[in-house]
Amino acid sequence: MISTIDPLAPALSTLLKAWLLAPFLGAFLAALLPSLARGLLLASSLATALVGSSQLLGAPAVALELLGRHGVALSIDQLSGWFLLLNALVLSAVLLDGWATPQTVPQRMLLLVLQGGLNVAFVATDLVSLYVTLELVGITAFLLIVLPQREATLWVGLRYLLVGNTAMSLYLIGAALVYV
Repeated sequence: MISTIDPLAPALSTLLKAWLLAPFLGAFLAALLPSLARGLLLASSLATALVGSSQLLGAPAVALELLGRHGVALSIDQLSGWFLLLNALVLSAVLLDGWATPQTVPQRMLLLVLQGGLNVAFVATDLVSLYVTLELVGITAFLLIVLPQREATLWVGLRYLLVGNTAMSLYLIGAALVYV
């Protein structure tokens, strides 16, 4: 947890918040300047790998609060470090595969949103924040599935969306029961 006595704590907290926000801003920037999409995805993956590996190498756990005491609480610890590192490795592999097979700018933009959503999901500490990030990841995955716009991918995407929404509705009911 970040100590308020530590003079580096506010800077570290701000840096980690910027790291969580960077993939979403990168996706927005990639939509405006498509030539930057590949570099932004690579930078985002490297930053995620850096944060994940720093946690695995013994950095102290960090607790973040967004929007004050009653806002969103996030925690970056060793367990989330494993998932963050895995997220960075998988998206880096997708990016490297994109050099061999052509990727469109919307694919790279959606991959940035996917990475940002997964990063937040891995550090979320409450069920509602996890629900929101899982919905974001589900919608992004649906858009990545249907992006080729072939009839077969549209049907697969529709089935994914229906099953995913049913599962997330059950998750939301379960979260409500836990909070009651």
